[in-house]
Amino acid sequence: MKRFVCILIAVLMIAASTVSSGAAVNGDAPTGNVIITDGDWAYEKAENYGYQINSYVGSDTEVSLPYAFVKEFIISIGDYAFSNNAAITSITLTTVLEKVNDYAFRGCIGLAKVEMFSEQSSLGIGCFYGDTALKYINLEDSSVTKVSPYCFAECGLSEIELPAVCTSIGEMAFYNCGELSKITIPDSVTEIAETAFDGCDSFVIYCNTDSYAHQYAVEKEIPFVLLDAPVEYTFILGDADGD
Repeated sequence: MKRFVCILIAVLMIAASTVSSGAAVNGDAPTGNVIITDGDWAYEKAENYGYQINSYVGSDTEVSLPYAFVKEFIISIGDYAFSNNAAITSITLTTVLEKVNDYAFRGCIGLAKVEMFSEQSSLGIGCFYGDTALKYINLEDSSVTKVSPYCFAECGLSEIELPAVCTSIGEMAFYNCGELSKITIPDSVTEIAETAFDGCDSFVIYCNTDSYAHQYAVEKEIPFVLLDAPVEYTFILGDADGD
């Protein structure tokens, strides 16, 4: 009997050790997974492997995402994880992060800078919606294949370059980005929603000749620059002389 009790205690101790030091089990997520809190972070098991960040409760203004909890990588940021956090001014994602889910940073009105890396392949709907201070995001270094609907709606971006693997720009993706002046769109993009740039009044599309973005700019009468032209050409369409 004593031997059985000792074995049972040992098993329980091993199980407890799978939660990092200072972490606590804290209820269930909407997915049914157990939420674990560890310092400034709350997280849960991701769908297939690794962990997903559910929320951040710290007070830092410059935040760097942790690489791992309990020796398993953080591979995603959950819906609304940082939503309406007005204190954060910059966020640095990690090289192992793969997904940023819907509205993860919505309403972070102080967020001015986002550092991304090549592994990021998915930005959810409304990911940075309403981030009016957002001026810098190095999306060109990512593996994002599509700009989701409302992804950068009502942001403060003035310039952005899409990655060479991007294939589509969703509805209202840059809605009301009043400060947007330049967007570089690669040849890989073959779909741009009719409403992708609604409310963007004075921006220029940078693209290659005969690309989908070039055709889109012509059709929508959006000024464009042809990057592969012998000399840089800018075409400003519309009533040039005001008559």
